[in-house]
Parts: sequence; structure tokens; C-alpha cells
Amino acid sequence: DTDWQDLDTRTGFQQNHNLSLSGANDQTNYYVSFGYTDLKGILLGNDQRKYQMRFKLEQKALDIVTVGVNANISHVTNNGLNTGTNALSGNIANALRALPNVPAKWNDGTYNLSPTNTLGAGANGTVIADNYPNILYVLDHNIYRNKNLNVTGNAFVNVEIIKGLNLKTQIGINLLNGEDYQYWNPIHGDGRGNNGYLFQQAIPYFRYNWTNTLSYNKQLGDHNINAVAGLEFQKTRDRFYRAEGNNITSSFFGENGNIITNSVATPSIGGGVSEGAFRSYFIRASYAYKDRYIVSGTFRRDALSSLAPGNQNANFPGVSAGWRISQENFFKNAEGLSFISNLKLRGGYATVGNVDIGYYPYAGTFKPVQYGSTLGLAFNQLANPNLSFETSKKYNIGLDLGLLEDRINITADLFKNDIDGMIMEAPIAPSLGVPGNSKPNVYFLNAGKMYNKGFELSINSTNISNDKFTWTTSFNVTFLKNEVTQLANGNADLISPYNITRVGERIGEFYGYVSRGVNPANGNPLWEKADGSVIQGDYSKKSGWFKYDPSKPDDVSQAAEALGQNDKRLLGHSMPTYYGGLNNTVTYKGFDLNVFFSFSGGNKVYNVTRQEALNNQKFMNNGKEILNRWTTPGQVTDVPKLYNGSDGFVLQTGNVNSRFLEDGAFIRAQNIGIGYTFPKRLIESIRLSNIRVYAQVQNAFVITKYTGVDPELNASLSSSTVNTQPGLDYNTNPVPRSYTLGVNIGL
Repeated sequence: DTDWQDLDTRTGFQQNHNLSLSGANDQTNYYVSFGYTDLKGILLGNDQRKYQMRFKLEQKALDIVTVGVNANISHVTNNGLNTGTNALSGNIANALRALPNVPAKWNDGTYNLSPTNTLGAGANGTVIADNYPNILYVLDHNIYRNKNLNVTGNAFVNVEIIKGLNLKTQIGINLLNGEDYQYWNPIHGDGRGNNGYLFQQAIPYFRYNWTNTLSYNKQLGDHNINAVAGLEFQKTRDRFYRAEGNNITSSFFGENGNIITNSVATPSIGGGVSEGAFRSYFIRASYAYKDRYIVSGTFRRDALSSLAPGNQNANFPGVSAGWRISQENFFKNAEGLSFISNLKLRGGYATVGNVDIGYYPYAGTFKPVQYGSTLGLAFNQLANPNLSFETSKKYNIGLDLGLLEDRINITADLFKNDIDGMIMEAPIAPSLGVPGNSKPNVYFLNAGKMYNKGFELSINSTNISNDKFTWTTSFNVTFLKNEVTQLANGNADLISPYNITRVGERIGEFYGYVSRGVNPANGNPLWEKADGSVIQGDYSKKSGWFKYDPSKPDDVSQAAEALGQNDKRLLGHSMPTYYGGLNNTVTYKGFDLNVFFSFSGGNKVYNVTRQEALNNQKFMNNGKEILNRWTTPGQVTDVPKLYNGSDGFVLQTGNVNSRFLEDGAFIRAQNIGIGYTFPKRLIESIRLSNIRVYAQVQNAFVITKYTGVDPELNASLSSSTVNTQPGLDYNTNPVPRSYTLGVNIGL
């Protein structure tokens, strides 16, 4: 009766307290706040403590000069745990597989450990398969900790040269002093094999940003002119240095939270430094006539140090225009259109460059190496001096519509984003000989193209509004299509065990085998070949493959070609094709109620957790689906007969198959909140300006057909996802349901 998932999780308690003070007069305004946050997550060993201070001050001088400073200082301590999806000490992977008929601790408080560094067998005749440890011991003794002291801020001077013409210079910084610490106890779990492990690293980071702008804003009768020209510089310095080692002298030196001289027998050190810079000249201008005709244009010339000299600069123009038709006399005077209070057409085009491409992807670099006692240099990365900006061309056309004196507002947009010159890792022929390349057998080049296009719709309505009762609704939905139009190496497919990226298809499509169920005559799994024929796999015949004839299901005499890479098919989208939300807010006197739903769909989720929970009778816990396994001739089921240790053959683990690919659509009650604001007459006597109490629940429930923990997985359609494996639920940690009680007090 040991519920390992219950031991692995808890009801998290979170508290957040803030105090802010502010004031202003004609010359000065200030704001200062202090905050304290203590978060204990739903996972045992996962918590955060945060102290924060914010300060803002603005001062006018000589009526034309304004100076200001804005600073934010925070100190955060994060304690985590091993969340590795396939790690023996991964919190979810372990809890799903641990034996339910042995305790985590004995009655005397000692941990249930076996002599071979696994979960103790208890009364069982053998220990758990695959060497899973006692996760409770690991959670209680191992340390995964991060500390950050973060200082962000900016200071500015603004000079009004003449009325409407302002010169502003602003400098901002981000200073992060971070530290990671990891300790594996030598007694049991990850650290047992090497008698303990210590790791500590410092990760100082500094970035500054200097922006200078000249802005002009002028109203000339019915004409409004606005223009901004500027110059921006940014530089980043990113460093780390670390020490680590195995074979700890004593567990005391790991539990104290800092690496100690001579506490490990096999120490090693390391470190690195990277720098990057960015420069931009830009200008923006807009013109509006009677708020009826609106046109604006932008132009940027950006330079990026991550690109090769000669290719570091690129120009990025943009233009947009709008026509408020409802301001035209012919529209105002038209019969039958009085219910339309606002009608505006707009459109735009812009090009944008991707600056998040790493520090030195273009460079041919060397690295220091050591061979015995000899020091030297070795090749590190293949150069591509032709690497250039990855750009996006963005188009949109939209409509804004207001009805019934703007009680209903509708916004609709058609958009397209063409991404060109996607920076990808292109393969290098082994015959070229690039020893020691930091990315073995690949180099970076502008090889990819893709587009995202779709339709966005939002509707905001004031359903009821009077002195005592209001009800407002907002709804939004986005439909999205993604298609890859070019890849590296002659448009060669990018294939991972679970996904494929192919020209003419979406990024990261699921790619695997088509399951045709189970042969009821013998319990063998059935699979569909590329030519449409069906074969059966029989582990009792030494992992043999045989043709399947529905008229003679018992016949396993006709050998068939085994499942291979060519039998894999496109099985579904890993990315949603639509998503959105619905929000309702109701107020009655001092009460307020908010209900927000989010939704998503059009995609599949591959349930790796479910696939691997059918462990083919290995001695560990299984998913309850195993109770439906085939056992008797004639039995109709979707779970084939099982053989000890044969999951790779029977279930095709490590590959996608249609049996475990599930619908990822869902509707989530994202937030439900209720509050009450006390009447002014009740609180004036205690010299308070406002008191509001509230309660809310986040992630209240999810409506979905998905059988796993949660169908909502993090995914995006940026070029950086090309080589990832999206849409996998692989021992995923659960999303918490949070209940919040709070009070806001104003003095």
C-alpha cells in the first residue's frame, strides 16, 4: 500500500507579501516597494524564497529637464530535484515504477535500501528491475540548488529642447551573480557508484544597454505628427567557472552547501567566457489626419557581433496604414449603419532579424586541450564566414469593428510570417575530416525557410452595465498553420526518434509506425508496412516477423520483412493548430467574479509515460492498462501478450507508434476568482483608502480526452525548435492546482 507518487508530491504552500509607498508633487515623484515570497512547490524538495526591492524616482529641473532612476534588486534561492524524464532518480519516472508492496521507511525510521544500491526488496524474492533507488532517500539527501542576486535598473535624462521635441538618453544594466550547487549523497542513489559527487559553479552575467532618442510630437489642427530617431548599443558578457569531483571524504562536506578544499579525491575545474554586442540605428514616424487616415513607417539598421564581419549589418524596414471608415461623412450619413460605432481597416508589413543565435556561430575557433602533461590547442568549430541574419517578413491585414456605441468590439487579423535564412546545423561529410568539432559533423549555415500564417479573432463585449451590476466578456482565438519550405543538405529530412521535420510539412511532425492492434488468435502485436500489408511480431520466435492473414490468424510460418525506417509514417501534428481563451468578469456592488478558460487543439500528444508503463512484466510497477493484456486465444484487446524484458520489440519503445498517440485538445479552467471591496464609508474611520479581499483557484479543472497528466506541453514555432522533439509527455511533472487567498490594503 505504498503510494510513491503521494510520497513524491505534497500540497504546496505559497505566500507572497508586498509593501509599496509612493508620492508625487509638481517636481518629484517616487515609488518604493518591498516584497517577500516563499513558495513550496507540489514536488517534494522543490521550493523558492525571494526577497525583492524596487525603487523609482523622477525629478524635474529648470522645467525642461527630467532625470530619473529605476532599480530592482532581488535575491532568489531555488531548491530543485532531479526531474530527468528517464533518470533512475527522476522524481516522476521513479515514483511511477517503484514497487507498491515495499515501504519507503521501516518502522524504526530507517530507509528501505538494498545492498546493491536499489530500493529494498522487502518480502519480495528479488529487488526492483533496472536498479531504481529509493526515491525518498534521494529527495531527502541530494541537493540541487541555485542562488541568484540580480540587479536591474536604468537611469535617464530627458531634455525638452522645444515644445514637442525631446532628447533622451538612457542607460540600463542587468547584473546577475548566480551560483549552482549540486550534491549526490555517497550512500544511495546517484552518488553510490562513485562514492558521492559535488558540483559548484559561479555564473556571473552582465549586460548594459544604452539608448539615445530624439522624439518629436506635434498636433497641427487636424494633423498629428510623431517621429523618433535613435541609436542603441548593447553588450553582454557571460561567464562561468566551476569545480566538481567524485569520491567525497565525508557526506558532511556535501551537506554544508559549499565545496571544500580536499573534500573530493578526483577534483576538476572548468570555465568559459562569451561576449556579444548589438548596435541599432532606427527611425519611426507616423502621421494621422483627424484620426481618420493613419500611416507609419519604421527603419532599423542592426549590427550583430554573432555574425561574420561583412555580414553583421542588415536593414529592416516596416510600414503600416489604417483607415477609420466610420469617420467618413458618407458612412456617418448612410442609413442603417448607426449601430456601427467604429470601423477601421489596417494593414502592415515589416522585416525583423533574429538576434538570438548564440555568441559565435560563424567563427572557426580553437580550444585549449591537455594530453597527459602536455598543453596545446585543438580545433573546436568549423567556420562559416557567409553566415548572415535570419530574417522574418511579417504581413498582416486587419479589421477593427465597434458596435452599439462600442459595447461590442471585434478585432480580426490575417497574418503571415515568412522566416528566411534560418540558421541550422548542417551535416558535414565525415570524409572532410573535422576532428574535435564542438558540434560533431555539423556546422551552422543559413539553410532553412518556413512560414507561419493564420487568422486571429477577438471579441470584447459589455453585456450589462449599470450602477450596481456589470458583466463583460472577452473571447479570442487563433488559427495557425506552419510549413517548412527549405532545409539544409538538399532538403534532407531532420529525423529524431519521435519527430520529423520535412519540407512541405509542419515542424516536428510525429513520425512512426501504424499499429493495427492485436492478433486475437495469439496476442501478437500487428503493424502496418509502408505498402499497406500487415505483419505480426512474435517474440517467442526469437523476435520474428511474420505475415498476417486474417483468414489464418494462427499462421506464423510465412516470414516477413521486419519493421524498418521506411515503414514510418507521418502520424499527426505536435503543435496546436488553434488556441485561445474566454474570460468573463461580473461585478455586483462590492463583489467581483472572474472566470477565465483557455483552450487549444488540432495537435497530438505522444504519451511516452503510458508506453513505458507497460514494462513487459519487468519486476517494477506497471500502468493499470497491463490488466487488459492478451491472455487467451480469441480475446479482443489492444494490449498484446507480454514477454519479460521485451518492451523494445512488443511496444517499439524509443519510437512513435499510433497506439500511444493521443488527442491533445483541451479546455482548461485557468482561473476562477472572487473578491469583495469594502465600501469607503466603512473604512474611512480607520484611515484606509481601500480594502479588498479575494480568493481564486488556478488550473481548477481540465476537460480533455488525453489520458496522461496534462495535455498542455510547452512548444513554439521559432526556428530554434527545428532540432527538438516537441509534443512528448515523458514522465512529465504535473501542473499544480493553486488556491489563493489575499488582501489588498491601501493607505
